[in-house]
Amino acid sequence: MHIKVRRFKLSWNVINEYSFIAIPLPSSKDNHQYENAKYYYDKDCCWIVDQKKFDKKKFEELLIKILKKDEDYVAKKENLKKLNYQNTWNNVNQNLLEILNENWIS
Repeated sequence: MHIKVRRFKLSWNVINEYSFIAIPLPSSKDNHQYENAKYYYDKDCCWIVDQKKFDKKKFEELLIKILKKDEDYVAKKENLKKLNYQNTWNNVNQNLLEILNENWIS
C-alpha cells in the first residue's frame, strides 16, 4: 500500500497492483491529481483523502484498517488487478486491429 498522487507514483502503484491512498495536491494545475485519483476511486481501486479537510484521527483509522488487510483493502487490490488486466487486453486488441488494418484490410 502506498500513499501519493504524483504521476510516476500513481503509475507505479497501478502497474504493481498496489492499492493506494491518494492525497491530491489541491493546487495542482487543472486539478489533474484529483482527476487521476478519482478515475481509480470510481473503479473502487483506492481511497482519496482531501488534503484541505485532513483529519488525523480519521486518517489513522483508515491506515489501521488497511494495515489489517480488511475486506475493503482486499477488494480494492483485486479491482485494480482486474482493471490492469482489462486495460492490458484492450491495448493488445487495439494494437492488433491497427496492425491488421494497416497491412491486410483494405
